[in-house]
Amino acid sequence: MTLAVMQALLDIFAAEPVLVKTRPGQTLLADKNYYGRKFERQLAEVDVQLLRPARPPQARHRTPSTERH
Repeated sequence: MTLAVMQALLDIFAAEPVLVKTRPGQTLLADKNYYGRKFERQLAEVDVQLLRPARPPQARHRTPSTERH
């Protein structure tokens, strides 16, 4: 589910670029399940910074596609 939610967020930014272009440098507050280098890079490309709690050490090696719920 988290992958779909993260993609939906990116799709919203793509469909409504005014959301990020008129307010550069926004910070997105998210829970610990919003993670991944690719996701963070995609947010940085639209000048959005991700602020979320640190993930536990054992979870840092998982990717969103292998995360168990």
